[in-house]
Amino acid sequence: MRSLTQEVVTKEAGIDLELEVSMEGETIIKGRADSLVGNFLRMLYGMMGEVRGEASGRRVLAAHEYFRGRYYSVNNSNNNREIDYINHDNPPVVDFNNQERETNNALVYLDTNVPEMTGWYYDASNNDYKMKLHTIDGIDRQNGTISHSAADWSALDGSQWNEEMWITAVDFQTVGRNEEVFRNPNIILGRNLSNKDSAIDDYWLEDPIDKLDTTGTTISEPAVQTYQSEITLSRTFTNNTNSDITVGEVGVMCRNHWNDYLWTLIARDNVSSFTISSGKSVTIDYTIKLTNGGGGGMMSQFHQQLYRQFTDGHRVVRDINNSDRNNHQSEGQWILPSTGGDVRPGTRGMRGQWIGPVPGTDGTEVSNTNTSLLSQIPHGEAQGELYYYGTVVEDMHTDVANNEVYFDVSRILENRTGSTITVSETALYSGYYDDDNREYPRYSVMTSRHVLNTPIDIPAGEFFKLTYRLKVKI
Repeated sequence: MRSLTQEVVTKEAGIDLELEVSMEGETIIKGRADSLVGNFLRMLYGMMGEVRGEASGRRVLAAHEYFRGRYYSVNNSNNNREIDYINHDNPPVVDFNNQERETNNALVYLDTNVPEMTGWYYDASNNDYKMKLHTIDGIDRQNGTISHSAADWSALDGSQWNEEMWITAVDFQTVGRNEEVFRNPNIILGRNLSNKDSAIDDYWLEDPIDKLDTTGTTISEPAVQTYQSEITLSRTFTNNTNSDITVGEVGVMCRNHWNDYLWTLIARDNVSSFTISSGKSVTIDYTIKLTNGGGGGMMSQFHQQLYRQFTDGHRVVRDINNSDRNNHQSEGQWILPSTGGDVRPGTRGMRGQWIGPVPGTDGTEVSNTNTSLLSQIPHGEAQGELYYYGTVVEDMHTDVANNEVYFDVSRILENRTGSTITVSETALYSGYYDDDNREYPRYSVMTSRHVLNTPIDIPAGEFFKLTYRLKVKI
């Protein structure tokens, strides 16, 4: 059986990320970012595939809205965010004065004025009012477990603590199709005291900073050119404390589910440290760039769809028939599994040949004016046709050693005609459905298109496996 795997890889081809840091109007850092982290693809995988059941390799660590940088202090009556006391024994216990929490059996980051207290811990308590702190020995995303052992603060001088604490808590989630996925991206900052490089399995910033006042993150409309498209996220941070704050890492988080307002890290960069002096501000710009370069890659339509999700709003996207579709964000934004050939799901929806990997015969270079293959090979058994089987979203793979995460979308095609058919172009079509047409895609959009450097001949009677591999690589 003949086969072709067309890769769309961050930093190499398809999706890239650029970072700019400006302080008081002067650029101090600018260039390519380390890239999106694995969670970006895990969330896209949930939207594209909706693979239910076993979550092996697909889990993300998500922060609950209520415990994302939440401020607490001793005897603070503001919103009842109050710490009664801290027991410095082994393990240390933080008592929240009979206030309910949602950090049980979760990773928690404590931001305090005492370096020995600051850092990531595991809350091993099942008591709603007390946090029992353990140090982290390891995180197993595959099985969704955290190994830990009791922390020891018995040697700390408790008098150093200024009775203030910012807390972020994250726990394991599996992302499926949901209209909130990628919603409200926000840029965040951290110290990165260990100077840790970006890694594919980064789940949050190493040392998040929650003491800065911030604006909301602005999201530019997609800027589309012939061979590329850009969306820029921008946010300003102001240091209104009475001391300087040093930054060593930058990232982006976004929503992943409507329930409990869960947030997930989708980008992280280890940057050259810079200091925000008391009373000063810094602006961070992240630009998500799609490039197809004439030969192939991600299309600007994907950006329009991502913009829908980012902004929780309507955006015109052109479908494969070059029709404008002014729809809103949806859990059915990027559906890929499909029936074969001319079969519809149920009594309505797109026929199988219009969703998933598709082959064509035109070698004209790729540009963002393309909304479909220029000459898609039709489904069937007549001259010049290929018989389309269904589209499958295959398992996700995490390769920590090579700092990459990927999954394949594939379909089998059969040449049932009496002559050879030549494939010169390929595309990946994704479907769209909304609440009124649940699970039945109303239209499809070209997410990616490629022109083959060397066309592939499919002789009569042969099978052909066409695969699109979507990969995030650090």
